[in-house]
Amino acid sequence: MIDSDDLRDSDGLKPRARRYIDISDAPDRVKAVYESVLPRYEQLRAYRLTAV
Repeated sequence: MIDSDDLRDSDGLKPRARRYIDISDAPDRVKAVYESVLPRYEQLRAYRLTAV
């Protein structure tokens, strides 16, 4: 259940700063997973919701 104090103190949803990580320093197993999931995330991004 949501606490009413949490609702009262909330300042709403706000955009967050993007943090990009250089994948070239990651271990090979991490790079392999990254390469395998990247196309799916790019596809999802193409259909993301945007402000009107």
